[in-house]
Amino acid sequence: MSSGVYALLIVFAAVLLLMAVVIVRSRREQKKTFMKNAADSWGSSLPRLYLSEQIRGLRKYADAKELYPGTERPERSAADPITEEDLQLVQIFGRISRCMSQPGEEVLFDWLLHPETQKEELEHRIGLQEYFAAHQEERLRVQESLYEMKRLRNGSYYGALSSLGKAKRIGRTRYVLLACSTLIVLGLFAVNPLLAVLLLIPDFFIHISVHLRMKKKTQKSLEAFRCLLSLLYAGAGIEKLHIAELAAENRQIAEASASFAAFRRSAALVVTGDSVGTGLGDAVLEYVKMFLHIDLICYDRMMRDVQDCGKEAVQLFTVLGTVDAAISAASFKESLQVSCRPSFEENGGQAELMIRNLYHPLLRDPVPNKLRSEKSILLTGSNASGKSTFLRGAALAALLAQSVGVVPAEEYRAPLFRIFTSMALKDNLLAGQSYFVVEIASLKRIADAAESDESPVLAVVDEVLRGTNTIERIAASAEILKSLSRPHVLVLAATHDVELTELLKHDYRNMHFGEEVVDGDVHFDYLLKEGKADSRNAIRLLRAAGFPEETADAADACASHFEQTGEWTLQ
Repeated sequence: MSSGVYALLIVFAAVLLLMAVVIVRSRREQKKTFMKNAADSWGSSLPRLYLSEQIRGLRKYADAKELYPGTERPERSAADPITEEDLQLVQIFGRISRCMSQPGEEVLFDWLLHPETQKEELEHRIGLQEYFAAHQEERLRVQESLYEMKRLRNGSYYGALSSLGKAKRIGRTRYVLLACSTLIVLGLFAVNPLLAVLLLIPDFFIHISVHLRMKKKTQKSLEAFRCLLSLLYAGAGIEKLHIAELAAENRQIAEASASFAAFRRSAALVVTGDSVGTGLGDAVLEYVKMFLHIDLICYDRMMRDVQDCGKEAVQLFTVLGTVDAAISAASFKESLQVSCRPSFEENGGQAELMIRNLYHPLLRDPVPNKLRSEKSILLTGSNASGKSTFLRGAALAALLAQSVGVVPAEEYRAPLFRIFTSMALKDNLLAGQSYFVVEIASLKRIADAAESDESPVLAVVDEVLRGTNTIERIAASAEILKSLSRPHVLVLAATHDVELTELLKHDYRNMHFGEEVVDGDVHFDYLLKEGKADSRNAIRLLRAAGFPEETADAADACASHFEQTGEWTLQ
């Protein structure tokens, strides 16, 4: 061999070595940057923003009726679409999420949409959360493993995994024959180089065409394979840490991973490129696959392995997602001004609630409030006095307690509720439903839930039946609220109809938010107080706004006359 050839080989080897060094250093820098960002983001209150497409992807796991083909998911308590909208759960999710992976985000979103009603499961989540809060080094190592799960540009990990159950196989005979043809052509170089070159050109175009066509056809399944391989890598990384507190999770990871031993061996030849691993080796392997179709030959066997182990794939997804979601919950707790671990009490099915210094986590300068009640509450007060914020905060506290095990309050004690709200309703023009029809349907779902005493109900209602006239509103509201007054139902209802405070005084506890008008300005203290609201600041504000004195005086006299006689008359 000539010296020139030796020189070319040396140069080629040097280039490969340099590329390897650059890749290794780049990965080390990425790891270092990741570790710093993970540590810096711990306890941050800066919300993450999620696009509507991402939220649609997150819903696939939460909305799944069966986790894998042929097995229905157990029925669970749910924050239905009305409650989700009322409590702004998408924004709450962005406030909580510090997940390293999409499985973590999907599991965390599922927690929020399905408040847990099993105390044991909640205690387990809280135990994981408290462990990671107290062990930074172990937490960062676990997050490093979770980070290995590469993110999909669109869609969801669960959606990708579940799609494999319906995927079709492609056969392998034709690809074996095509691979043999390439090997034969390469063998001809030793016998007849010219003929080999002539055959290699059409062989090249045939293989390129077949490979590109089939790669497009199998793209979704290959993406799902990448998701599963990422789960296996992340699970193996967490197992190697040997964290005693994750013994149950490690056992489930090991059980699920064992079912995919053959899949993982084949995956090294099939799954490469932009989602799992990048580098010189992957580039070379892509060309090998293009001419020998190793990936297409292995495809059917891998598909069989995955379709036979759908349960194990979902188990691996859920376990890793749970660990990631628990770390997010721990970070959320660290970010709060004040927080507590919820205490869940049976109380023989009695619906009662005790919250001390409750506040809403999305507010910049919240005013804490306390509440202890075994009786449903009718809440009065003027607009902007704090009624709606308090109602949302109370319902959200119950939901956070039963999902992430963290409450923005100093103390929280309650049973495990089924949670329903009816607050920020809108008319449905597309369905031809007026606001009143939508409101009636919303209240009916609460009434239906109250009929079952399987577990306590927390019902939060803002402005009962505001969509109809005064007489019918008061009559219907009184009867609906009275029908909800049951031992296993706790209602927190706000109203402007002071008549309800008298009609329901035996069934509901009256409380209110107040305000003062000083020098024409309204001052709210946002503090919950006993009794019904009795101020007429709305009329006093007429004067502050510049209305004629006679108008304000007449309005005041009209209101006083009604209170004394029960009849309206204009002065």
